[in-house]
Amino acid sequence: MKKKWKAHLEDAAVKGYGDDKMHEYWKCDICDEDIRGKRFRCLHCPVFNLCQICEAEFPHIPNHQFAIIE
Repeated sequence: MKKKWKAHLEDAAVKGYGDDKMHEYWKCDICDEDIRGKRFRCLHCPVFNLCQICEAEFPHIPNHQFAIIE
């Protein structure tokens, strides 16, 4: 898991996500890390939030929409 997360962080740094705002108190429900940059909140699930990378790489339920929070 550490190797996968290290690659995840490196990918975020390359894409410039690491310099963006950190959403205090929110963690990504896929990678379980603090959310930086845009936070994707599912409008249909009670509590489901994704970081930018996981939103792009791990599809959620197809007919569910996300609120994008800067």
